[in-house]
Amino acid sequence: MSICPECGHENADANPYCARCGTYLADGPNTGLLTPGELPVAPQGGWRQRDPEPKTSQAVLVLLAPNGVTVALPQVPTVNLGREGISRAGMAAIDLTPCGADAAGVSRLHARVHRLSTGYFIEDCDSTNGTFLNGQRLVAYMPLGLVTGDELQLGQLRFKVTFLSIG
Repeated sequence: MSICPECGHENADANPYCARCGTYLADGPNTGLLTPGELPVAPQGGWRQRDPEPKTSQAVLVLLAPNGVTVALPQVPTVNLGREGISRAGMAAIDLTPCGADAAGVSRLHARVHRLSTGYFIEDCDSTNGTFLNGQRLVAYMPLGLVTGDELQLGQLRFKVTFLSIG
C-alpha cells in the first residue's frame, strides 16, 4: 500500500494516482530547486493585468523551443503543462520532458493554459521554479493574457509564443 502525500488515503501499490484525490503517486525525481541566479529577476512595480491577443481563441497556440521543438496545444478549454507524470485521467496535458523539462526545473504540474472566447491565458500552478512571461515571474493562480512574440519560461525552459490560424 502507498499513502497519498496530499490526502493520506491508502492506495494499492499498482495505482499511479490516488483513488481519492488524483495526486500522482509514482516515484520519480522531484523538481530540483534552481538558485536565484538561474532565474529571471522580476522588475520593481510588479505586474499589471493585460488582455490576450484579440481573436486568438480561434487559433492554435504554438510554443517554439530554442532547440527546434514545436509544441501545438490542443483546442480544449484548459491544458496542463509539465513533465513526466503530468497526465491525469480526463485532463488534457502536455509532457514537456522531450524539451528538456527535467534538467530545466519544470514541475510535474507546472502551469496551465486557458483558452477562452477572449483569447489564451497562462497561469502558474504554484510551481517550484516559477513561470515567467517576458522575464517577469507570474503570481501563482493569476492568469495573464498571451500575445504573439511573448517569451514563456517554465523554470529554465523557454518558449516563444505564436498562433496559427485555423480554417
